[in-house]
Amino acid sequence: MKQRIFRLGQELPFEDLNRLQQYRDEALTTALADAVTDGRGYSGFVVTQNSATEISISPGRFYSAGLAYVAEAATTMTLLARLPAVAKRKLAIVVWGQDFETDIEPRDFLVDVNTGATEPRSVALTALRQAQIGDIAGSEAADPPTPAVPPTALLLAVVTLTPAGVALIEQEGQTRLPTVAAAAQGVDDLRAWRASISPRVDTLTTQQLALADATAGKAGIELVADLSIRLADAERKLKLPAGAMSSETDDFSSNSLTDTGLTGANALVDRGLLFPPAAAGTFDLALFNPNDASVKRSAAGLILPKYDEVLRLTSGVANSDMSASALQVATWTTRAITVVEAQTRYRAGYWYETVANADGTFGSIPHYAGTESYIEYVPVTRYEQVATTTNFNGMLVAQTFVAPSSMWATRVALSFTQVGATGDVVLLVVETSNGKPDLARVLTRTTVAQAALKRAPDKTPFPLEPVMLDAGRRYALVVITQGDHRLGVVGGNAFSDGTLFTGSDGAYVTGDLTRDLFFDLYGAAFTTPRTEVALMPIDLAGGVVDIAADVRRLVPDGCELALEVFTAGRWYLLGSPDLPSPLPPVVQLRAVFLGSRDLAPAVWEGEDVITASRPALNLTHYSAARTLATASTDIRVILDLVRFDAARHGATVTLRKADTTEVTASLVTTEAINANVTRKTFKFAPSPGLTTYRIKTALTRTGVGTPTYCLRRTDAAL
Repeated sequence: MKQRIFRLGQELPFEDLNRLQQYRDEALTTALADAVTDGRGYSGFVVTQNSATEISISPGRFYSAGLAYVAEAATTMTLLARLPAVAKRKLAIVVWGQDFETDIEPRDFLVDVNTGATEPRSVALTALRQAQIGDIAGSEAADPPTPAVPPTALLLAVVTLTPAGVALIEQEGQTRLPTVAAAAQGVDDLRAWRASISPRVDTLTTQQLALADATAGKAGIELVADLSIRLADAERKLKLPAGAMSSETDDFSSNSLTDTGLTGANALVDRGLLFPPAAAGTFDLALFNPNDASVKRSAAGLILPKYDEVLRLTSGVANSDMSASALQVATWTTRAITVVEAQTRYRAGYWYETVANADGTFGSIPHYAGTESYIEYVPVTRYEQVATTTNFNGMLVAQTFVAPSSMWATRVALSFTQVGATGDVVLLVVETSNGKPDLARVLTRTTVAQAALKRAPDKTPFPLEPVMLDAGRRYALVVITQGDHRLGVVGGNAFSDGTLFTGSDGAYVTGDLTRDLFFDLYGAAFTTPRTEVALMPIDLAGGVVDIAADVRRLVPDGCELALEVFTAGRWYLLGSPDLPSPLPPVVQLRAVFLGSRDLAPAVWEGEDVITASRPALNLTHYSAARTLATASTDIRVILDLVRFDAARHGATVTLRKADTTEVTASLVTTEAINANVTRKTFKFAPSPGLTTYRIKTALTRTGVGTPTYCLRRTDAAL
C-alpha cells in the first residue's frame, strides 16, 4: 500500500497532509472489500420498540463497496402517521450512505506572503461518511406485502403495524455482517461435528450392503400390518370364548378379568396392576388467584395467557347491504363441539396413551416408562367433546372464510346498516363440510341483544369464547336472527377466500358468488412468550408419592404446556428425573405456558381432576375364574413387572382352587426383558390336574423408592 515520504528540511504543503489520510482511507477500504465484504452489509442498527407508536434504532455502521458509513447516535422514529386505518401495513426500516463535510470552524488563511497578512474563513474540518436512517411504507392489507427497497438503500428491519400500533419487529439477518469471532466459532463447531460424524458416514456404504443382505427375503411392513389387522378382525368376528383357548392375557385395562368380590382383594387396576392408595385426595385444577393479571379466564373456565386483540382477517369494506328479514324463518338445529387434546395423565412409574378406535370409542395403549422419573408425561391425540344440541329460530346468513394463520379467535365485528325494533342476533363460528357451513360442528357461539346492536358506520362487536382456528382450514360465521336488520356486505366478490350463504327450508343453504358478508375477525396477540401462573395447591397429610392429573388442554404445534411442583426450594417439571420423592404434605402447583405472540396453549379448569395419593405396601389381586376344556397338570403364569427391584419388592403367585385352597409354584424363574421390565414365570404342577382356578397375585414393597407394578399377566395351561 502507499506511504507518503517526508525528509528533513522538506517543505510540508497541505496536499501532503491530506494524502496521509487518503492513503489510510484507501488501505482501510481495500482491506474491508478484500477481507470482509465488497458488497453491502450492516452492523449494529438494532430496532426496538419504545411504545405502541415509537421505535428506536441503535448506532451502527453501513458498509458499501468497502466504504463504511456510520451513525454515531441512536435514531428515534414516531410511526403514528404510518398506522393503517383498519388492516395491517408493513414498514421497511432502511439505511443508506451519504458524504458530508462538517465541523465548520474559523481558520486564518495567508493572503499576502510578503506582509504575512491573514484573513479568517469558516471552513469544514471533517469529512464524514454518514449512515442515514429512513422508512418505506407498504400498502395496507389483511396480509400486507413488504415494500420494495431501492437499490441505493439496505433493509434493516420490517415493522408490522396495526391500527393499535406496532405488532411485530423482524430484524433483517441476511445482510448483517458476522463478526470474525462468530465465524471462528462456526468453523470450530463444523470441525467438531465432522470429527464426530465422519467415522459414521465413512462406514455407511458397508452398513447399507449388510442391511440389504439381512433384509433380503423378509416380509415387508405392509404385509405384517395387513396380517395383524386380518387376525384381529377374525378373532373379533368369530367371538371366540375364553374357554376355547389354553392361554389368556390380562393387560389390566379394565376389571373384566378381575374377581372383585373375593375377600382380601386389594389392588388398583388402571392400565396396569398397581398398589392401592393408602391415602388419597382429589383436587380441582383452578387458579390460585382468580384475578391473576397474567392470564385471561373465560366464563367456561378456559385459561389463556394474557393477550391483546388484533385484527387477523377482514372481508373488505362494506359498500352495500342485504336484508335479513327477506329470508325464510326456520328452525336451525346446531350441535356444539369442543376440540381439545385427549386428557393427559401424569403418573408415577408408567404412562399410557389414549387413542381413537375405529368405532369412535377410546382405548389405551400401555407403554414402559422410559426413565426412572417420578412422573411420566405423554402428549396424546386430539378428540372432541360434544355439548348439548340447541335449536335456533330465525333467518340464517353465513359467510365462509379460510383462516390465514393458526389463531385463537376472540371477537367478530359486523356492520348493520339498519337495526330493527326487535330481534337479538346469534353468531356461530362453525366448521365446514364440502365448503358449506356445518351446523353440527359449532365451535363457539355468542348472542348480542338488539339494544346493543350499532348502526353503520359503527361496527357491532360480537365477543367470542376463545376458539382455536387452524391455518388453512375453512370455517364459517353463521348469523341467525328474527329481527328486521340489514347486514353490511362487500360487493363485487372482492373477498376471494369465502362464499356468502343464505338459509332455505331449515335444512339447506344457497351460495351467493356476487357478494360477501362484511366481517372483521380479531385474534389473540399474547403479550409474553412465557407465562407462569399459580394453581391451587394439593394437600395430603403424610406426604404425596403419586400424582394423577387428568388435564383438559389444547396445545398448538410449536407451543408447550407444563405442570410444575415446588419442593426442596425449587420448581420441578412433572416428569423430571430428579423430582424428589416423596413430596411434602402440601404441594404447590403452577402451569407454565410457552408460545409466541400469535399462539399459546390453553388449559381448562376442572373439578377433581388432580388425585394425590400414597401407595400401600401390599397388593392382592384375584383373577376371574379360568375354566379349561380338560384338566391340566402344567400351568404357567407370567408377570411382567416394571422397575422391579428384588431388594425392595416381592412378587408371589398362587392358584386358588374351587375349595379355596391354594397351589404354590413348583418353580419360579426370573429374566430381564429390558432395563425397565422384569419377567417372572411361575410353574405349577397340580395333582390331580385343575380344570378351574383363579390366579392370586401378591406384590409387596418396603416403602422406599418408586413402587413396582405389573404391566400384564399371562397364564397358559399345557
